[in-house]
Amino acid sequence: MIWSADTNNPERANRHEQYLRAERPDLVQAIGDIYTAVDPVVRSLGQCAAFDGVVLFMRDRWYSDSAATITAINAPAIDDTRLDFQRTNINGRRVDLVASRVGETFRTGRSEFAPSLMNPEQHIVFGMPLALEREGEAVFQFAFSPEHGKLPSELQLRQLWQQYHQAIQASTTRLDTLGQGYYSLADKLLLDVPTTPNAYILMWDMSHSTEAAAKDYPLLRDFLDQIRAVFDEEVARVGGQSMELGNGDGQKFRIELPYPEIDRNDLSAIGQYGGSVVVPLLQRLIARYDQLAAKTHGIAGPVRIAAELGCFENTTLGQSSPSFWPMDKALEALPRDRSCLVLGQTAERAIAQSRLQK
Repeated sequence: MIWSADTNNPERANRHEQYLRAERPDLVQAIGDIYTAVDPVVRSLGQCAAFDGVVLFMRDRWYSDSAATITAINAPAIDDTRLDFQRTNINGRRVDLVASRVGETFRTGRSEFAPSLMNPEQHIVFGMPLALEREGEAVFQFAFSPEHGKLPSELQLRQLWQQYHQAIQASTTRLDTLGQGYYSLADKLLLDVPTTPNAYILMWDMSHSTEAAAKDYPLLRDFLDQIRAVFDEEVARVGGQSMELGNGDGQKFRIELPYPEIDRNDLSAIGQYGGSVVVPLLQRLIARYDQLAAKTHGIAGPVRIAAELGCFENTTLGQSSPSFWPMDKALEALPRDRSCLVLGQTAERAIAQSRLQK
């Protein structure tokens, strides 16, 4: 497999491979040409014990805050365990430009050795930026594990790169040209969202709303109009905003992690923010909901609220997140005889970790 596939999920990777080979063979061929052009560089660096591999990232035209992981070419005969981070956080995904060293390379255009922002305990990285036509941008990021040996010098890397630069430039430009025919190359390569979270996502639903609508729709409508305004106000106070109006009762909100105050790679800092800002907000939402619902003479049922730490994105279909579906399931599992809330697994883990480190 020559492109960046989710190798942590072989079933999905195989499904994507079959789909892309059938539906977008031009993209598959173009990525194969890049792989062929870069392979001599990788084989030469394979003599360096610290070398793990190189990944091609291309800035996405639709998702301007992230880059598409196009292909990962790893060192020959590398120990499989050294690729665990890549499989989980890089392959088959976009990468958050705020939370990654490759984002810094895109911003500055500098090529230099630096600790990885996403995996500083294992990797030193070196980014080679590549300017493309029509303001396209790409970065080939080389990863090294210093604990396994000495790193090459910058001069050695630059000389090796220059030796094969022409073929690499030509093949990457061809892919970029093909990508201009799509609103998002990342989407057309079936890439998932970044693993680094960018927001706490909130979702609420009213229990017994079907019965309430049948019993007294005008009063229910008035209550929903008021409670949505209340929730909008409370969420806005902490810098959040609505993700959609919602169908019937219920809403979705996002509270973006403040940048640069919070490092998106620091789960403890993210959890501290969740514990000090998001959890008190959830408690206020329930209190204000119950206060207003008490005035409806039993028409408004209890509220169920879910909150999760995840990654939201602005898609062509509107604002979305992979967190929506497990959050829906979590809401369905909550009791309906009282107002209650639930934290998703990632949010709960982050908040728990922040408390342990106090």
